[in-house]
Amino acid sequence: MARAKAAVGDAPVELSWVKPPNEPSPVSSSTSQGWKYVVAAARADGIDMPITDTVARLVAGETRVTEAVQALLSRPLRSEGR
Repeated sequence: MARAKAAVGDAPVELSWVKPPNEPSPVSSSTSQGWKYVVAAARADGIDMPITDTVARLVAGETRVTEAVQALLSRPLRSEGR
């Protein structure tokens, strides 16, 4: 919390916890199924999210880091957006 408060400096922002977190958020947890839901929602909307998809595959143990990096770096270059 101290780092967050230092980051906002004198900005008129109030930072506080209603209840301190005692576990990682569902999506950031390496043991959660949250990544699968994010990927599925993106696919359902026709949104290409290769990094998120790769993280989901890494968390699920479906790929190795070296393979994931190679797959991401071998994607064709394109402009951002639709």
